[in-house]
Amino acid sequence: MSDFRGTSAGIGTSFADNIPSDIRNEFNIKGRIIGKIFALPILNKVFNGQLNLTQNYINDFIKNQAIVYQNNKNVENLINKYHFKNTTEFGCIQIFEKLGIKYSTTYLQMADRIDKLSKSFNFNVWIIIIYKKINLNRIGKFDILVHFASHGTKPNERDNLKKNLEINVFNSKELILKAINNKCKKFLIIGSSSEFGGMNIRANGVKKNDFRNPDDSYGLSKLIFNNIVNNYSKKYKCKFRIMRLFPVYGDGENSSRLYSTIKKCAREIKNLFLKNPFEIRDFSHINFVIKNWVDSLNFNKKKFENCQTFHVSESNRLTVLKFCKILWKKFDCAGKIKYQKQKKKLKKNKKNKF
Repeated sequence: MSDFRGTSAGIGTSFADNIPSDIRNEFNIKGRIIGKIFALPILNKVFNGQLNLTQNYINDFIKNQAIVYQNNKNVENLINKYHFKNTTEFGCIQIFEKLGIKYSTTYLQMADRIDKLSKSFNFNVWIIIIYKKINLNRIGKFDILVHFASHGTKPNERDNLKKNLEINVFNSKELILKAINNKCKKFLIIGSSSEFGGMNIRANGVKKNDFRNPDDSYGLSKLIFNNIVNNYSKKYKCKFRIMRLFPVYGDGENSSRLYSTIKKCAREIKNLFLKNPFEIRDFSHINFVIKNWVDSLNFNKKKFENCQTFHVSESNRLTVLKFCKILWKKFDCAGKIKYQKQKKKLKKNKKNKF
């Protein structure tokens, strides 16, 4: 689509640049029902008149916003600092022009938040590691290393012992040692509740000092690595803050995960099939996790020596089925949630034989 972020694009408000002018594009099946009602001749004329009025308001807003951005000193400073390129492609509509170059207001808003956030912390460089090895000596000195190494989160990867140990343990261990040699003394490690294995689905959950008993190679790899950094914290006199995440959901996640699958069912009017509907999970939204993650970068908060562990969770313990029903209603899904119902255990009275 050439204009998937325009004012009339039927994609909801998922894209930051999209300004919806037609309510029918915002409510999935309800929007389609409303569309049929307002397709009637009399209502159609009134509704189209309202759409034109709304569109005029939006156009005036975009024009006035462009004037504000063109004459803002802070915008000029951000442009000079971040050197933006190609920010107005893909049908961008909230734009302004500066010295003959067009810029997206959304990008400038993002840059402004990053700029203000960077002033809140007193460190030089963040290093975020996902999979690949990196030459730390080429980067120079930095204050905090944020470690995200996490192979094995997908269902088909969880029992790949060789690969999980290679990335989550051996490569990660090598990275930490190189950072220590590079004079880094502070580390933020993103952990996983998978270290607890089946204990995760207990009704009362787990506590950070509970015995960890992973039931797959992914959870095992995270447990081993956290034990290693705990030893390194004492051996090399460094600070390791471990943020142990529980199930996270939200926009932008892998398309195979539950939240994304439910949104897909809503769009395509499909049914959802659950394998373990009555398992209990501690669901946390990505916005909550990011807020806590950013806050945890401040090592002056909740000061500690050596190693410190936090559980990052909204304490929103629900069965998978209950969680799905909440989102099913939120996204106005037209399909059905299907699962195999638990069989009731019948107690048979045994007669005494003489």
